[in-house]
Amino acid sequence: MNIDKENSEFWKELCGTSLYKSLGLGKVDRNSLKIFDDEYFSFYPYLKKYLNHIESEDEILEIGLGFGTVGNYLFNKCKKYNGIDISEGPVSMIKKRIGYSDNSSKCTSSIGNGTNLIYEDNSFDVVISLGVLHHTGNLKKSISEVYRVLKPNGKLIMMIYRKPTVLMKSYVFLKLLKNNPKKIIDYKFNFMKLFKYLYDHDQNDNSTPYTDFTTIKELNNLLEKFNNTKIKVENHTLTPLRNRNIFLKNTLFLKLFGCDLYSVSIK
Repeated sequence: MNIDKENSEFWKELCGTSLYKSLGLGKVDRNSLKIFDDEYFSFYPYLKKYLNHIESEDEILEIGLGFGTVGNYLFNKCKKYNGIDISEGPVSMIKKRIGYSDNSSKCTSSIGNGTNLIYEDNSFDVVISLGVLHHTGNLKKSISEVYRVLKPNGKLIMMIYRKPTVLMKSYVFLKLLKNNPKKIIDYKFNFMKLFKYLYDHDQNDNSTPYTDFTTIKELNNLLEKFNNTKIKVENHTLTPLRNRNIFLKNTLFLKLFGCDLYSVSIK
């Protein structure tokens, strides 16, 4: 299996396409992207506190671009923005957004691979990658590459998927049993495959080629070369509560049901 090739093909469909369509948006232009971005930040209200670690003199690398909401937010916050993605779709979207930006001269976007970054050592003040490195097929190598291209005292701001708790597994099983029991049979009761499908599948109902799930302890070990790391559990997938942004700040609830690990690490 060629993970890079499969990822390139799968992620041509931008992460966020389902949200875009659910908003009734059609042609991609400044107005539709503004509506999408506002909804995106409303759905992830904790996100900007991580993006606001960026300083005005920072040179940034973003790995994994999706619909470009994060990159667009960073354009005006940093000295220079570089965005890479393994697929042409997200790269094209960021290029469109760069064209709309008043700071287009300091922004670039290109095809790139998180496990083999083309940049020299000590190139960036900040590397940011949200919901991406766990799809590369080699999370450990991706983090090592990020460490290499960061300047001394540089920051890695990252989100990866948390390994599901027993309660999360139970919830997902009941949810699929009600809404899509065929998937339980298709994946032979393999919970990790079921989670991989639920977290990321395209409009044709295809699951992402590869996904790592990680515990806090495992993530700490992966980030051991960094001088300082802070990890926090964010987000949950309990649909009735999630649609109303309920319990997103409740530490106990997130310990039991939280699905994302956010980390800020200093080299």
